[in-house]
Amino acid sequence: MATPAKLKSSLRLVGTSIQVVLVALNVACVLALWLSAASVFFSPAAHPRLSLLGMAFTFLFWPVLLFIPFWLVVRRRYVLVSVVGLLACFGSVRTYFPVNYVYEAPDSAITVVSYNLYNLTGATPGEMDRWPSVRYLAESGADIVCCQEAAQLNKYEVDTLLAQHFPYRQRTVVRKCTQVLLSRFPILAVDTIGYESETNASVAYRLLVGADTLLVVNNHFESYHLQSADKSEYKEMLVNPDEAIRSDGPLSLMRKLMAANAVRAAQVDSVEAYIARSGMRYVLACGDFNDPSISYAHHRLTRQLNDAFTRTGNGPAISYHHSGMYFRIDNILCSPDIRPYECRVDRSCAVSDHYPIRCRITLKR
Repeated sequence: MATPAKLKSSLRLVGTSIQVVLVALNVACVLALWLSAASVFFSPAAHPRLSLLGMAFTFLFWPVLLFIPFWLVVRRRYVLVSVVGLLACFGSVRTYFPVNYVYEAPDSAITVVSYNLYNLTGATPGEMDRWPSVRYLAESGADIVCCQEAAQLNKYEVDTLLAQHFPYRQRTVVRKCTQVLLSRFPILAVDTIGYESETNASVAYRLLVGADTLLVVNNHFESYHLQSADKSEYKEMLVNPDEAIRSDGPLSLMRKLMAANAVRAAQVDSVEAYIARSGMRYVLACGDFNDPSISYAHHRLTRQLNDAFTRTGNGPAISYHHSGMYFRIDNILCSPDIRPYECRVDRSCAVSDHYPIRCRITLKR
C-alpha cells in the first residue's frame, strides 16, 4: 500500500507531466499563429498552401488567448508563452481583433456603406416593404453605398425606389458581375479595373465631394465557389475533425480554397496597381474581399490604405455569417488623408449572407 508521501509524489509527477504537455501545446499554438500571421506576405499564386494558414488565424488566436487566464490561475510564469506570442504578431492581432476608443464623428462626416446584397435572395421585387435590403439602403442615411452581387437590383429599384435618397446612381455590369454605386455626390467618371473574371469585378468611380475628387473602388473579389457539400464538409471538419480527416472531403475543399486564393491574388494586385497609378489623394476601397482580415488580399491593399475597422472598430466583427464560415471579409479601406470614425458591421439587416459594413469619414484638408 502506497504511503501518503509516495502518493503525494506520484500526484506531483502527474501534475508536472500535464503541465509539460500543456506548455508544449501552448508553444505549438503560438508557433502556428506566427506562421499564420506571416503567410500574408506570400502571394497565393506562388505559394497556394501557405494561403490556407491565414484562414487558420481565427482558430489559433483564441486558444493562445485563453491560455493566459488558465496560466494565471495554474502557473503564472507560463503566461509569458502566450503574451510573448501575441505581442510578436501584434499587427495581425490588431487587424483581426482591434480595440479602439470610439471617437464620435463630426456632423459634417460622410457615411459610407458597403453591402453584398446576395442578389436580393428571398424577397419579392418591386415594392420597398417586400424588399428588405432595398429598404435598408433607403433608410441607411448613407452618403455613399457600394453594392456587390447586385444583379437583381434592377433599373426600377435603382432609379425609382432609391432615386429620392441617392440622386446619383451607377449600375455597372461586367460580364456576370453587377456592381452598384449609390451616391449623394456627383459621379464624374466610371472605370472598370482590368482583370479577367466571369463573376467578379472592381469598378472605380470618381466623385465630386465639395471641391475635392474622391476615388471609390467597389470590389467583389474571387469567391471560393463552394457548393452545399463543401460547406457541409467544412462544418464537419470543425465539429468532428477526426472523422473528417479519414475522408477525401478536406483535400477537395483545400484544393478549391487554394485555387480561389491564387485567382484572387491577381485581382488584388490589379486593384493595388490601379490605385497607385491614379495618384489620387482621397481613395476608398470597399467591398466583398472574400478573404478574412489575415490574408494576402487584405495585407496587400492595406500597404497603401488604412483599414477603417482596424482603426476605429472593436472585436472580430463577423460580416459573413452563413455555413459556419464566420469571418470579416467585407471591408472599407481609406487612404491616409481620409480619417475614419465609428466603423462597424451592422447586424440589424440579416437578409443577405453578409451583414453591411458602415463607416463615417472626413477628408483631411
